[in-house]
Amino acid sequence: MVFLKRSADVACLKHSVFEAIAADTGATLQAVMVVIIAAWSGFIGTLLAGGASITVAQLLTGTMFVIPILALGNTGLSCSLAYLVGIRLSGGTLSAVNTTQDIIETHYSAGSHQPLESSPSIGAVFRVIGFTQVPDSLGFLLGIPYVGGVAGIVLAVWGLCVYFVGLAALGITKTRALVILVTNWLVLGLLQFLLQSIGPAA
Repeated sequence: MVFLKRSADVACLKHSVFEAIAADTGATLQAVMVVIIAAWSGFIGTLLAGGASITVAQLLTGTMFVIPILALGNTGLSCSLAYLVGIRLSGGTLSAVNTTQDIIETHYSAGSHQPLESSPSIGAVFRVIGFTQVPDSLGFLLGIPYVGGVAGIVLAVWGLCVYFVGLAALGITKTRALVILVTNWLVLGLLQFLLQSIGPAA
């Protein structure tokens, strides 16, 4: 129930929910769930759009495991960049307080914005980055005829807004958040290029 409420509030761009997620170490598994759901939803959208062909055997033996692994790897990369650029290099600070579940929920419900004295941990960054992928859980809409184009634009803009709100809750400025985002895209693009170059040669 907490997972669904948090996901809904993240979708509504509520700053306070990101504070609670960052402070709650128990939300790590929830963040992983968001990443996996979003990855699978996007893959379903690709299948519906005819952008990928796969047999049932392939789906059951490998693809269903590879997709979450790749998605978590991407999230880990984004998390590392956010932590290094946004936290370590700028001294970002969490605006949430306390780590016990009861106090977190009270703080979250009240929408408190008390600052923490210490910088957020890499675990807190991972949880926030994971939950910023909530809009991508609707990625299957991209494969629906006459809807996919509009859905793609809406999800892209929505996802960026969620991303910036999430990083702001970690004390990361919009400028650094943009740097992190662009760097992440460039690194992923480079990795994809290298894999495609190595593939034929292998």
